[in-house]
Formats: sequence, C-alpha cells, structure tokens
Amino acid sequence: MTTFLNTDLDVVSDRDPTPLVAALEREGNVHQLTPAPIANDDGTWFVNFETFVRPHTAEATAASIVDAIENLDADERALWDACRSRVLDLGFDAGKGDVLAMTLSPRTVARAAAAGLAITVTIYPVDMPVRSVEAGEVP
Repeated sequence: MTTFLNTDLDVVSDRDPTPLVAALEREGNVHQLTPAPIANDDGTWFVNFETFVRPHTAEATAASIVDAIENLDADERALWDACRSRVLDLGFDAGKGDVLAMTLSPRTVARAAAAGLAITVTIYPVDMPVRSVEAGEVP
C-alpha cells in the first residue's frame, strides 16, 4: 500500500543554524530530526526537521512548517533567508497495486514559495533498507 510518510524541512546554511533551530522549534510543531546541526566538509551546515501535526497529510504538515517560518521574527527571518538551501521534502512509501494522491493547495504552495522553499517529492521503494545520516553527509 502506498502511504504518505512525512514532510521534512531540509536546510543547508553557510553558518551554524543553531539559533534558527531554536526559533523554528519554538512554535511547537516543528522538531529537529538530526541530533544537532551537521557541519559538512565543504563548510556548510545541514539540519532537518519534521512536523507531527494531525491530520497527517502532505497539506497539513507542509502548512505547519510554513507557519513556523512565517512566525520568525526579523532577525530569525534574516538567518532563514541567508540559508543556501531550504527544501520541503514530501516523503512517500511506494506501495503495490494502489494509487495515492495528495494535494498541496495553491495557498500553501504560494506561502512556501514566499518563504523561499523548494518542494521535493521523495518516493521510497518498498524494499529500501533504513540507514542513518552520518556527520558531513547531506542526504
């Protein structure tokens, strides 16, 4: 069965994003997944987040992440805007014999674009082994 897994927020920054992590987590629905921001070999930093809102749909999770970004104060928003990459990644587990359609509303897409977010859809194969992200590696 094909299922929606989650929406990740993947951020790459040229500076330590720890203050940005605190600001995004302050909203309560966005949580950092990496144990700490990861310093990459090229001098950039990587951090990713997820949200645990209900209903657990692409629309609700994406909107929740955009809410947190829109609630950043001016200094925090400057940190956000300075990030090299900001990606909403909608994750799906590929299934067999069925179809799953999830829609992002025009309003959420427009809000994501205004926040400087790219949108990616990742479809994981059914038999994909689970692995963890190592320090210095951008998934």
